Amino acid sequence: MNNVAFLNNSGENDWGGVENWIFKIAKALNKKGHKIFIISREESKLYKKAKKIGLNTKNIARISSAAFINPFQILSLSKYFKKNDIDTLFFCSSPTFKLGTIAANLADVEHIIYRRGSAKPISNKFYNKFLLNKISYFIANSEATKTKSLKYFSDFSDKKVKLIYNGVNLDKYKNVSIKKNIYSEFKIDKNKLLLVNIGRLSKQKGQKYLIKAVDKLRNSFDKFNLLLVGTGPKESELKNLVVELSLEKYVKFIGFRTDIPEILSQADFMVHTALWEGCPWVVLESLAAGLPVLATDSSSLPEIIEEGKNGYLAKDKNVESIADKMLMMCQQANLKKLSKGARETAERRFSFTRVVNETEKCFYKKK
Repeated sequence: MNNVAFLNNSGENDWGGVENWIFKIAKALNKKGHKIFIISREESKLYKKAKKIGLNTKNIARISSAAFINPFQILSLSKYFKKNDIDTLFFCSSPTFKLGTIAANLADVEHIIYRRGSAKPISNKFYNKFLLNKISYFIANSEATKTKSLKYFSDFSDKKVKLIYNGVNLDKYKNVSIKKNIYSEFKIDKNKLLLVNIGRLSKQKGQKYLIKAVDKLRNSFDKFNLLLVGTGPKESELKNLVVELSLEKYVKFIGFRTDIPEILSQADFMVHTALWEGCPWVVLESLAAGLPVLATDSSSLPEIIEEGKNGYLAKDKNVESIADKMLMMCQQANLKKLSKGARETAERRFSFTRVVNETEKCFYKKK
């Protein structure tokens, strides 16, 4: 078994795709017998959650973008790697990539792995090219992430690139026990279709295009309600837009929720209008719940959504296209067929067990 470390730079209130991936993978690898070390800021949620379940934790000061020229932080981390015989290191951000790669090379860490979950280019800097050549593997969670991230590094070895999509616990979203009836809680007519959008209320998630599409949809079909699940910096702006368009009858903001499986199991379909993504957990969770997905054709979403099988794709940032596809799904007589296709997609491609096994293969060879 291996001594596996995860280097993270999250702040006190950070909990997103990166933190979620690290925590889930760390727990799973620990269960398989690997010794896990979480290196993060002690005020972070990741550090606290890891410590609570008994994983080895180390506090680290905030890692700046110039960490690779901070000799004290480099040497301190390298010393920690040597002391604990770390043979595998994962990191998921630009600052941790820079610091971790140098410190791990100084400590002769055997497997240095950069896992990237955002479909944005790594900046075209000479030191990034140098450091990329010093890692063992680059894990991308989608083809879009791989292509965009390595846009300026066409000579990076394909042998070092591993494509590992995100995955979910399939059992968690099957035969869900309903404790809260979402229709009763928010006084929704049971004869109306229930559409959901789950995610941070932010520019990236594109909810303003969704709300404008709802304004168009109601002129052709009005037997629906849309639940916006989540909070974020654009919340006030989006609520004002709903009032401005007189959509209070159709759109409900229900804030942060912990009962996502229950919400998904009661909805008719998911609408995901993100402007860019790596491999969105919420879309995979929807598929696992047997919930068809209408998504925009940005980033990795066309890799996940199979038109007519588990959902449909609308044009990115295009209100008319989103409204047209919403109408198509609202009038769809075979939502049950799409629901079956959604679950089949999740089972075939997006199980968390597959993610763990493929990630483990990057550093561990069973004897």
